[in-house]
Amino acid sequence: MKEEELSESEKRYAAARIEVQVASVLMHAWAEVDHDLAYKPLKGELSEEEYAILDQLNGLVIAGEIGLERLQKAGEVRVGNSGRQFTNHYDLAAYLLGRAANISDQPISESGLGRVDLLFDMIIKLGIATPRLLKRYLEALHDNFELRPLAEQVVDALLVEDPSRYDLYRTLRAQRPWVSGEAVPEDAQYRQVGYFIANWIELEKLLRENVPAKRPNGVVIPFGRDLVRLGLLDENMAFEFDRLRRMRNNLVHGIEVPAPDELEDAVRRIDAIQAEIRRRMTDH
Repeated sequence: MKEEELSESEKRYAAARIEVQVASVLMHAWAEVDHDLAYKPLKGELSEEEYAILDQLNGLVIAGEIGLERLQKAGEVRVGNSGRQFTNHYDLAAYLLGRAANISDQPISESGLGRVDLLFDMIIKLGIATPRLLKRYLEALHDNFELRPLAEQVVDALLVEDPSRYDLYRTLRAQRPWVSGEAVPEDAQYRQVGYFIANWIELEKLLRENVPAKRPNGVVIPFGRDLVRLGLLDENMAFEFDRLRRMRNNLVHGIEVPAPDELEDAVRRIDAIQAEIRRRMTDH
């Protein structure tokens, strides 16, 4: 504890070492009973029978602990069974969190997990709602989940593989407007959104067909720095590419819908980036 945040009578605790004990509910209940009876007897020492009962309770608690551990492991096996279908988005979330633990040792918050409900709807519609079929879309996950939520990374892998899925994802999002609270775009804005997505899909297709995949599954669109390294863009256009990529993420996942004039300019920038990539590919 910071000394400046403590009162004069509490400042002695600033240098104190504190032990944090983590226990299950069962073990905590046992510890409370044992402590109150064995260490703070209200009336004299405990009898031999009482100590025997405490030992018996301790054995039951240990058995309960073993049962809880077995239950957890059985649940993990069930969730990881590659052939079964996910029953709901909570089931899917448990599976995703288990996979994410392999690439990050940090706990994942609700915001870092993202819209698993939408991802669940999508994989049900696509007929890939099993661990085995979903596995290939998890190979390119990165561990910055607060920047790019886990569910959104998987959705993006699905969209990049098949751009026709954009329409499906928009439809699924529209069915849950109360979740995201996003406003319905005006007609002009809606048209520009369509132009932006259509042009972005063309750019994705160009990159997917001509840029070496960063990951084994080949469904991840490169970042601007990768395009610079490959000689397909200069630094300035790479910066523009990353800006447009963020705009695409915010738009597709319902975080922010840009104004019509901003979308119109973005469409022109996408066209310019495509033209530059094609020119450099021809020169090489």
